[in-house]
Amino acid sequence: MKRMKKVLAASMALGITLTMGATTTILAQEETTIIAAPEAYSYGNYVTSDKTNYEVGETIFVKCNLDSWLHGHHWFIGDQSMNDYDSEFSTVASNTGSMTIRCTAGIFGEVTVGSIDVTVNANQINYVETQGGSVSVPFETLTSMDQNPTGSIATPNEGYYFVNWTDANGEVVSTDPGFVPQSRFSNTYTANFAELKTASLTVNYVDGEDVVATKNYTSEAGIPGQETVFDISLEIPEGYVSVTGIDTIHTTVAYGTSSVVEVEIEKEKSPETPAEDQPQEPATPAQTEQSKEETKKTDGTNTSANLSIVGALGFMSVALVGMIALLKKRK
Repeated sequence: MKRMKKVLAASMALGITLTMGATTTILAQEETTIIAAPEAYSYGNYVTSDKTNYEVGETIFVKCNLDSWLHGHHWFIGDQSMNDYDSEFSTVASNTGSMTIRCTAGIFGEVTVGSIDVTVNANQINYVETQGGSVSVPFETLTSMDQNPTGSIATPNEGYYFVNWTDANGEVVSTDPGFVPQSRFSNTYTANFAELKTASLTVNYVDGEDVVATKNYTSEAGIPGQETVFDISLEIPEGYVSVTGIDTIHTTVAYGTSSVVEVEIEKEKSPETPAEDQPQEPATPAQTEQSKEETKKTDGTNTSANLSIVGALGFMSVALVGMIALLKKRK
């Protein structure tokens, strides 16, 4: 300040105008009123940044908006020189905490033209569970670049299955139950679960247009979209047979859906009853004569003639016996 006053005094004698920063002092040789720079003169805060709160691992970016003078800019973090002399400066936040970033003018940083205070926060990673399951690690905090995310494992409850992991924006980041984030920055990851579903099969036994019987089958629960196999032995209603002759069904059905199969059947036909022996009616004389002729033709003999002779001989024997008995009486 003493130097400033000396300069001003010399200037009054010379009657010149000095411009320093944003302050202009007009000096007049004969005037006694002097407009001087304030005692606490400062160049103001020419250092700016898009934000002052960062996370571990983020790049801190600052800028000095004062034109370069006195051999350019010189950046410091606290009292430590960064050996950077551009108008912009960046560095990676390696640890949690606070720091002051200064921009100075001159090679040795003798004049501070501005500074900014920056806070570095820890990375907060949350792992959230939804209905139907749990996570092994609910959160983790990273305070330095020496730490990396370790992740969490999603485990479904009974009757549920794991679907995927999504981030805070709802984007799917993994379909593996064991999840390790690829980014170290703060985020919330959600383990999503869903309920297992069964598959069902209905078998209709159809005779023409009529459904004679229905059988229903249900599988064990599985993941919707995947398929299960039904191997069914047909249960054909009594009195019916399969039209196609099949006795089993082999089909696939997706979990969470149902399917219907129709089996064509028809009534079972009764076996033909053999004809029963019918009583024979007495033969007519014509039929008898025909039978005789057929017999004669068969063996070449006249059976009827033989029978007539036998009959005649029989009558003769009876007559002979009668004659003998009559002669005995006469004697």
